[in-house]
Amino acid sequence: MISSRAQKLSWGLIMISGTIIALMSMRFWLPNPPNVGPEILQNFEAHRPAFLAHVSGGLIALLLGPWQFVSKIRSNFPHIHRWIGCVYIVSVAIGGTAALS
Repeated sequence: MISSRAQKLSWGLIMISGTIIALMSMRFWLPNPPNVGPEILQNFEAHRPAFLAHVSGGLIALLLGPWQFVSKIRSNFPHIHRWIGCVYIVSVAIGGTAALS
């Protein structure tokens, strides 16, 4: 069984990692995204609306998803938990659908 401290540390790392990835993905909203490989940039230019929908949906999901598992939010603020869940589902649907196009 994993200790409570190790579990909290793991969730903290997941939240920090998701936030860093989400913030790095925001660069695609800039007119000329920096630090992007040529093949990704070519795909970005060819499918800009779908690419931005995919990045935006994923960004929101990465930022909100881990908060669904915080027990204090679930038990003390169920309306916020439900709101986060609804936004998460919509963002995953948008990002996932855009990734397929």
